[in-house]
Amino acid sequence: MRSQFKLALIAGACLVATAASAQVAFDANYENNTTYKDAKPATTTNDGRVELNAAATAKNGSNFVSAKGTVLLKQDGTTGVDDAWIQAGTSAVDVKLGRFEAADLFPLGQDTLVEKVAGVNGYTANALRGRTATGSNATNPLHAVVGVNAGALRAELGLFAATGTAAVTEVYGLRPTLVYTAGALTLRGGFENIKATNAADQNGYGLSLGYALSSTSSVNVNYASNSDSKNSSVGANGTFGGLGLGVVQDKNNTNSTTTFYASYAMPLLGVKGATLTPAISNSTTDQAGVASVTAVRARINYAF
Repeated sequence: MRSQFKLALIAGACLVATAASAQVAFDANYENNTTYKDAKPATTTNDGRVELNAAATAKNGSNFVSAKGTVLLKQDGTTGVDDAWIQAGTSAVDVKLGRFEAADLFPLGQDTLVEKVAGVNGYTANALRGRTATGSNATNPLHAVVGVNAGALRAELGLFAATGTAAVTEVYGLRPTLVYTAGALTLRGGFENIKATNAADQNGYGLSLGYALSSTSSVNVNYASNSDSKNSSVGANGTFGGLGLGVVQDKNNTNSTTTFYASYAMPLLGVKGATLTPAISNSTTDQAGVASVTAVRARINYAF
């Protein structure tokens, strides 16, 4: 009788879980990269991961709550998390909290491989963008974004904060952004007020213009500058069907680096959801004694 009772509890729990997750959308994909980098010394690497996604949205009139979680099962035996966030609000105002990336002020297009020469750091207005905690050693920072929608314009105010120590630089601050979309045109602009636990404050901004040529083709022009670090970046890129092309120039006070990248996504064996993307990247700098870097990659994706 006790065993039957336990089985009934398990069965009931399964039914409840099934009902509770009925509105959850699940998807997954596999990505593998084989990369050769012509540097000193030259290297060849292979890495891959399975990405598992779960997402759901519930509505009550004009109110909504959305959430998403992304788990990475890596080929080297480790695991990781990309997205883990919740968003709630109305069609006019919402709040997003957790681990995610906010508005991209310097989109790179089809960036299958962008391998830059080390030593000249540009600035792409993403220090407070989130998820990867760029510029911060924090493992669990606070990231919250308040968004306001007004027709074609979306305004966001982001807060990124982490607790630091005297020995570790932790970046935090505010990141207001504006995204204006009108037909094929997208304009992005934003500002970062970057503070740190044991470093000088910095201020930077980013501007981007994007235009959709068709449902499968688009172009972007980007510029970002940090007035305190004196680093800046300018870039242009385009996606034309499966072909992606781009260039980024990074500058600091004395030197600059120019990086070209290209890739082409093609169907793999005619199988739905499977693609093979060869890519190449070349980066050169005017910094004395630093050699250029050329890299090639073969990427395989399969969505299932």
